[in-house]
Amino acid sequence: MTHPHAVRRVLAVIPARGGSKGVPAKNLAPVGGVPLVVRAVRACRDAGLVTDVVVSTDDDAIAAVAREAGAEVVRRPAALSGDTATSEAAVLHALDAHEARHGTPVDVVLLVQCTSPFLSRADLDGVAGAVVRDGADTAVTVAPFHGFVWRDGDAPLHLAGDPRGGHGVNHDKAHRPRRQDRPQDLLETGAAYAMAVPGFRAHGHRFFGRTDLVRTDPARVLEVDDPHELARARALAPLLDAAVYGALPTAADVDAVVLDFDGTQTDDRVLIDSDGREVVRVHRGDGLGIAALRRAGLALLILSTEVNPVVAARARKLGIPVLHGIERKDVALKQWCEERGIAPERVLYAGNDVNDLPCFSLVGWPVAVADAHEVVRCAARAVTTVPGGSGAIREIAGWLLGPTLDTPVRATTGHMADTSGAGVVAGGLDTPGGVAGVQLSGTGGLDSRGGVAGVQSSDTGGLDTRGGPTTAQTADTSGATVVAVGLDSPGRAGGVQSSDTGALDTPGRATAPHSADTPAAPDTPGPTPAPHTPDTPRRDTPGPTDPPHTPDTPTTPDTPTTSNTPTPGPAGPGSTTPLTP
Repeated sequence: MTHPHAVRRVLAVIPARGGSKGVPAKNLAPVGGVPLVVRAVRACRDAGLVTDVVVSTDDDAIAAVAREAGAEVVRRPAALSGDTATSEAAVLHALDAHEARHGTPVDVVLLVQCTSPFLSRADLDGVAGAVVRDGADTAVTVAPFHGFVWRDGDAPLHLAGDPRGGHGVNHDKAHRPRRQDRPQDLLETGAAYAMAVPGFRAHGHRFFGRTDLVRTDPARVLEVDDPHELARARALAPLLDAAVYGALPTAADVDAVVLDFDGTQTDDRVLIDSDGREVVRVHRGDGLGIAALRRAGLALLILSTEVNPVVAARARKLGIPVLHGIERKDVALKQWCEERGIAPERVLYAGNDVNDLPCFSLVGWPVAVADAHEVVRCAARAVTTVPGGSGAIREIAGWLLGPTLDTPVRATTGHMADTSGAGVVAGGLDTPGGVAGVQLSGTGGLDSRGGVAGVQSSDTGGLDTRGGPTTAQTADTSGATVVAVGLDSPGRAGGVQSSDTGALDTPGRATAPHSADTPAAPDTPGPTPAPHTPDTPRRDTPGPTDPPHTPDTPTTPDTPTTSNTPTPGPAGPGSTTPLTP
C-alpha cells in the first residue's frame, strides 16, 4: 500500500462506451438538461482531491461532449468495448494511457460510473480521501439500507424449515426484530470507487486490502440502467440538483435573461368570451422578479411566436423589450445577442414547449418551467419547482439574485379586490377607430385613445370609457394576474394598464404612467398606425420618452414615443417594426 502522505495524483476514470442495450445512447441521455457523462465529468472536476479526469470511450459523440466538458479522452479498443468487458479492464487501460501520455505516475485511481446521475463532489472526495489521507487500500460509496432481502429458490441447508419457496438473505424469517434492534446494513451505490494504484495493478480488481465505506445520502442513490430509472432520474433532477452548488445559475453566470411567454409567464391557457376577447393569466410575483432583474442590470427580452398584442402589452407593462410573431425564435435570439454583444453561453432562456428547443441548444442556461413538456424538461439545464404562470420567473430571479430580490420596492396603491397578491391586466375589444383601454383596481378614469371598451375591477366605482361601453367586470382571488387583450380587428390593438404598473401602452403610442387610484390624464389623439400582417414578426421596445412611474402621483398628458411610432397609413391593427431577417 502507498503511504498516505506520498499520495499526490488522483485520476478519476469514467467508463462510457457507446453501446447500451437497456437505454440506447444511455451515457448521452440528458438528466436535468445535462448528458449523464457530462454530469460525471463535472462532479469529478469539482472534487477537491481529483487532479485529472479521463473518459474512456469508443464513441465519437461521447468523446466530443466529454472534451467539451473538460475531460481528457482515452479511446477504448474494441476488445474492451463489448458487453463482457469489465470496468476494471477499462480503468486499467485508461490509467496506462494517461500515465504514458503525461509521463507522470498516478497514486490513486477512481472508478466513477456516469450512470449514477446524482453523484456529488462530496462522494468523490470521500472515497479519494479514504485512500489519500486515511490509509485505506480501497473505498466505496454506500448508503444505509434497512430492507429485508429475500431470495426465491431452495434455501441453504443450515436454515431451518421447509427448504422450498422464499428464504431470508439478511434475516431469519422466523425472527422479525425491530428496525432499531437490527444491525445496520449498507448498500453499495455503484457510483464511485477508489483504489491505490500499486494494489490495483497487482490485484486487477476494485477491492483488496482494507476497504473503507463512505456513506452517502440514500435519497441520491439511483443507477440508470433502464428507461424507467432514466425517467425517475429526470423527475428527481429538479429537486436534487437544486441542492448542489453550481447546479443553478447565479448572476455571475448570466448576462441576459430571455423569456418565452405562453406557458412560461402564463399557465398556457386562454379564456375566450363571446366577443372573441382572449384573457390569459400571469403572476404578479413574476413581475416583481423581472423588475429586480432589470434593476440588477441584466439584459431582458420576451421572445414569442404569439402574434396576439397581449404579448407586447405585457412587455410594456414590465418595461422590457419584446419580439413576438417570430417563427424562428433561435434565429431571432442569435441576432439579438449579436446586436448587443452578448455571448449566447451567458444567456438564460426560459421556455416550456418544443418550439423552445432550438433556443435551448443555443444558450448556456436553458431553463424549463416545472410543467413544461417532458422533452423540454429533459433538455433543460435547470427546471423550476413551480409551473409556468405560477411564479416560475420569480423563482428564476431568486436563483440569480438571491436575497437582493427581497429589497423592498415601493408598491402602487391600486389593486384588485383579492387577498392573494394577484392583480388584473386587461385590454378591451379593438374596434374601428379606437383602442381598447383598461382601468384596474382604482376609481380613476380609463385612458383610451378614441376609446371603446374598458375593464372594471371588483373594488372600484364607475368606469370612464371615453365613448364606449364597459366590457368586463373582474374579481380575482386566485393569486394570479389576468391579462386580457381585445380581438385584433380593424382599428388599434388593445392596450394594458394594471394595478401594479405604469403606462398604458398601445402600438404606436405611449401613455404616461399613472397611479391605479389616480384619475387618468385627458386623452390625446394619436397618429394612425400602419397596417400589419398578423404573422409579421414584431419588435416592441419600451418607448424612450416614457416618463418614469411614480406611484400615487397624477399623470401628465400622453406623449408619443420614438421607438414605436408607426408610419402614417390606413387604419388597421397596431404595427411594429419588423425584425430584420
